[in-house]
Amino acid sequence: MSNYIHTPKTISYNDIVKCDFSLSSSRHKKFEIANQNCKLVKEFLTHTLSRKDLGVEVGSANYIGQSSHYFLRTKALQDHSYLPEITPETALPIMPNSFVKMNLKAGDLIISKDSNIGEIVILDKDYPNVMLSGALYKLPVSQYKYYLLAMMKHAIFREQLDFIVPKGATIRHAKTLFLDCEIPMPNENSENVIQFVENLTQAIVNKQRLIKERHRAILPLIEKELLDNQKR
Repeated sequence: MSNYIHTPKTISYNDIVKCDFSLSSSRHKKFEIANQNCKLVKEFLTHTLSRKDLGVEVGSANYIGQSSHYFLRTKALQDHSYLPEITPETALPIMPNSFVKMNLKAGDLIISKDSNIGEIVILDKDYPNVMLSGALYKLPVSQYKYYLLAMMKHAIFREQLDFIVPKGATIRHAKTLFLDCEIPMPNENSENVIQFVENLTQAIVNKQRLIKERHRAILPLIEKELLDNQKR
């Protein structure tokens, strides 16, 4: 059950008017955060989101078996990981002439606006030959990047976005509604608290990066061990 969404015990006539005279309890639910010291997601950005921050659809006709260039799908963003999940299903090889350079660098924040809305990751390295799908935004954030990442991984952001995005029959589209979600800020000793959260988040990111590197190193060793010790 949500800790942030509730229906008020009393509803005024003006509230009913705002909801087109609907008496359905679902229309009168509200999202409330106890901490009144909040910033909107868009206030963390260095510039207003534009078309150049959004990925591009290349079309399935440009998918090929092997390539030096790849197309990142929303499946690469998962709630259990702070880093993108790069697999044959999430990063598809595409025709090089359909590739759009997006200059993806280590530390870039990538968020999904469609399908698994609100999922966010931070890039663990440069991806010069990878482009984003049309459902992904690269967020221009310089200050408090890891604090924002931590808050957007928290249920307080997920439930808030789920509350304001219209329910779709098949796939949901958040557009840029996530920019209006509120991020709680510390009320006391602000800079130290933010730095503490950022240090913890960076530690999680570094640990996940190390796990990925060791996983990539271990798999070939296991395969070699199995192949070199086979009997006829």
